[in-house]
Formats: sequence, structure tokens, C-alpha cells
Amino acid sequence: CLLSVGHLGKWEHSICLRFFPALLGRAPSDLDRQLIGLPPRLGGMAIPNPSTNAKAIFDVAATVTEPIVQRLTDRHSISAGESFSQQHSAMSTARQTKSEQLGEMAQSIRNRLQPTAKRAMDAAQECGASSWLTALPIASHGFSLSKSEFRDAVCLRYGWVPARLPSTCACGQSFTVEHALSCMRGGYVGARHNEVRDSLAALLEETCRNVEIEPELQPLDGESFQSRAAITSDGARLDIKAGGFWGGSRQELAFFDVRVFNPYANSYRCLTMDRIYRQHEAQKRRAYEERVREIENGSFTPLVFACTGGSSPSTTTFLKRLGSLLADKRDTNYAEVMGWLRCRMAFALLRASILCIRGARSVRKTPAIDQHPPSALAEARVSWR
Repeated sequence: CLLSVGHLGKWEHSICLRFFPALLGRAPSDLDRQLIGLPPRLGGMAIPNPSTNAKAIFDVAATVTEPIVQRLTDRHSISAGESFSQQHSAMSTARQTKSEQLGEMAQSIRNRLQPTAKRAMDAAQECGASSWLTALPIASHGFSLSKSEFRDAVCLRYGWVPARLPSTCACGQSFTVEHALSCMRGGYVGARHNEVRDSLAALLEETCRNVEIEPELQPLDGESFQSRAAITSDGARLDIKAGGFWGGSRQELAFFDVRVFNPYANSYRCLTMDRIYRQHEAQKRRAYEERVREIENGSFTPLVFACTGGSSPSTTTFLKRLGSLLADKRDTNYAEVMGWLRCRMAFALLRASILCIRGARSVRKTPAIDQHPPSALAEARVSWR
């Protein structure tokens, strides 16, 4: 027999009081529970509430199977092709209705969230930002997280405060997630940038020629540029150079510069994600595009990522081109390569962001080894043979 709503309510009660604390290390609030029930593309974790979803699921199943039921009970002479056509139409209508309902539910939930949680939900809805959550945890592919990493990742996804954070940062400021993702102490912000740069350079090296990390730009001989923000100093460098990336001749150079930003920073609170991306792209273009075009005779593309896994419009175009080149090189389906590429970048950004939060920032005041080992052995007459 069918489970009653009361039975499903008990099931949901166990999910909230036993399953979520074991999985997340906390019991979510009622609003967070509704958010977690959404699909990943809308910022959720695809763990719906069975007591509220049961009727909707049953109604969809009844609608889709209605042609078969009529054929069996009324003995109508409905052909298999006609029955399949009716089922397909009913399934398409059901999918569209469900998508609209989920969109309305997501908007309703967002309207009730606090500003930090709203920003987290917006970031989680970006293309590729949920790849780490939907991937099977296969360590050989680099798609696995430890228990603490997974819980920290969920906290970052929803703007929650992770457990066991220090009260004060080594730099002297209060330690918060927002501060940790931007604090330069310890070198983790730079390491996050370098992780993305090196990952992309390795993939470019597989498909392009003349790939170089941090190529030095040609020195200027009195040239001037229209942009006042243009970098004119000698020794200026960009993150990556690759030959023939955008097509044409293999000698045509493409230059890229990576930026990874923290969307939770106070300076971005009043800006939409789209505007933040375009703002960073514009800054990079004003600084380098004219010089690369006029002096290096190449193209320039800013690669802007959010530490939550999203990317700017120009970066999305770059990733699609890179995915196409990799698919041709490996003789693989383009959609599969893009899914793998987005998942790989999502894990790289996620692990680097977790390291910003959990990495030690204390400064060692004395060296680990303050003596010359041979001298210490001789003076102490230590037998080591």
C-alpha cells in the first residue's frame, strides 16, 4: 500500500535529525531545508522533502501513464505509436511544469534569505559551480573530498560559517570566511590563482604550440596607448601564452591573464555576479589588451573565475574553445569533455578556497633545523651508523 503523508513526515523527521547532522555536521533550518531540496542547478543538493513532494510526483506519474491505463481498462484500440506519442507529450508537459514550479520556489526561497546567503545562492546557480556536488567521488579522477572538505564545501556553497574557525587571523583581523578568502597572509590566495593558471596551461599545452607560463612582454620604445590604465612598465608579464588557440596560423599568439575573486567580499555586496565579472574583465582589458594587440600582435583574453566555481562570459567562451580543441585532440564527445573540464576546474577552485580557510597562517619564529647536521652529530657524538 502507499505510504501516508504521516509516514513520509516521519521519514523527513529522520532525514533532518539524523541524516543531515551526519552528512553536514549540522541540522539545517527550515529555510535551508527548502533550499537543499532544490536541484543543484538552482543552488540545492537534490535532497527533496518526501512529505511535500510525494503528491506532485504521484500526479506526474499518473498523468504520464494515463494512456496505458486507458488502453488496458477501456480496451480502446490505441496503437503503440499513438500511446507512445501521448506519453511523450505528457512527459514534456510535466517537465516544463516542474521546471516552472521549481523556478518559482527558488525565487521565493531567495527572497527570504539574508544578503550573504543570497549571494551564495546566486554563486551556486552559475554554470559549473555545482559540478563538484553532482560528480561521483572517484579519487583516481581527483573528484573526491574528505569528510571535513565536503562539509566546508557545503558551508561555502550556502554561506554558512564552518565549524572550528579561529577567532583571529594571523594578520590581526577577525577571522571570517570573507576575510580568509581574501587574506594574503600565508600565500593561499596566490596559490589559488596559480592552481587555476597551471591547470589551464597544462591543458593548453596538449592542444597548442608555444605554450608558456608568465611570458614577459616586449619592452616599449616610447609607444603610448589610449587607455590610461595600460601597463607600460618593462618586465610586465601575463599568466599564459599559447600559439594558434583561436584558429588561424599556429604562430598567432593568444595571451591570457587569470583572476580569481572572492564574491563574498564586502566591496561586491551591492553588485550582481554578472556585473562583478564584467568589471574584472574590463579592468584586465584596460591594462593589457591594447599593448598585446599593438606590440605583441596577438589577442588578449581575461580569464575571470569566482572562487565558488563560476566564470565570466569571456572565460566561458575560452573554456568552450578549449573543450572543442581537447575533444578533437582526444577524439572524444565535446559535451563529455566540457563536463569533465568544468568539473576539474570546480574541484581546483573548491580545494584552493578550502585551503584559504583551513591553511595555517602562523609564522614560524625559529627555523625547524637551526644547526648543521654533521656538526651536531660530531659534537654530540651521536652514533648513526
